[in-house]
Amino acid sequence: MTMDDAAKEFAAAMQRLGIDAPSGGYVVAVSGGGDSLALALLLKQWAGGARVLALTVDHGLREGSRAEAEQTGETLKKHGIEHRILTWEGDKPATHIQERARQKRYELLAAACRAENIPVLMVAHNAEDQAETFWMRLAHGSGLDGLAGMAASRDFEGVRVLRPLMGFTRAALREVCKKYGAAWAEDPSNENEKFLRVRLRGFEDVLAGEGLTPQRLSQVLQKLEDARDALRTVTQEKLDAFAMAHEAGFVTLDRQGLSSAPADIQRRMISCILHCVAPQDYPAGFEAVEAARRDMLAEAEQIGGVTVLAAQVEAADMNMMLEQMDALREIGPQRRGCCRAAVSERPGSAARRARRGPGGPRLRGASGPWGSRR
Repeated sequence: MTMDDAAKEFAAAMQRLGIDAPSGGYVVAVSGGGDSLALALLLKQWAGGARVLALTVDHGLREGSRAEAEQTGETLKKHGIEHRILTWEGDKPATHIQERARQKRYELLAAACRAENIPVLMVAHNAEDQAETFWMRLAHGSGLDGLAGMAASRDFEGVRVLRPLMGFTRAALREVCKKYGAAWAEDPSNENEKFLRVRLRGFEDVLAGEGLTPQRLSQVLQKLEDARDALRTVTQEKLDAFAMAHEAGFVTLDRQGLSSAPADIQRRMISCILHCVAPQDYPAGFEAVEAARRDMLAEAEQIGGVTVLAAQVEAADMNMMLEQMDALREIGPQRRGCCRAAVSERPGSAARRARRGPGGPRLRGASGPWGSRR
């Protein structure tokens, strides 16, 4: 891939993310590795005169990490890119190190974005990362939504996280660094086989030899993503017809309406409502949602009527749910991985109005992060 090809592909990726031309400023997460360094260089070239701020998180998990972060800053400054180091303070975990470090890293990066009043964060996941995510989720028994892979855009704590390098291979990104004369560092943890992602990399060449390259797998993931979006549309329609939000802070779901849907749509309806009444970073697990689904269907056969779903919160906090749904409505349906819930008043029959309570809002639907890891 030539530099012109890389620049064109990057510009096309930004357009697919809804950014036709640079404006304002951008924050880019740079570890110092070849992927993130190439991202910073491509972003700087594309951004023209717009501000580009590179942030490196020093996790403090191994000796020399601070010196590496400082060296990364020196490399970036040679190319006219502003740089800062964020430090993970306090005690460090002894287990689940990669997962907890990732969570803390995103928290620090998002906080820095908000402090700089730049609500866009670029991260350097590439085609191989997407493939590895697929295999990891397959190994953990994920469903269709999880197997569709990482979204190119998602929201995290008020910051839009973008992944413009999903169409680039690692080799292509390192070629970008070489063309710029920018030396990158290799993270020793990328060779540590106690991590599943690292072990899976050992199979990449074998799979590619059978035709299952990262590029071919990305085509498969696109088909899964299309299927996921179709299922979300159907779920939206079912929620519009059979679910209602109440001002007191709970949602009612018509059991007969629930039972009329296929099993997968039933689980999606329940998962989305649970997320709306008790928002979490990730959706409820499959087993918990399936247990709730079976209970509701059993009740539907016995007594019909409605099921009430509510969070355990103080009465004074009940209206928070409706405020959250109003905010989520502003996100719009175009961002994959975001929860969309809208509440509105709609006339209904006397019986229907009585069931929801006077003046109660109606849950029109939600197509949210169900299965984003499942």
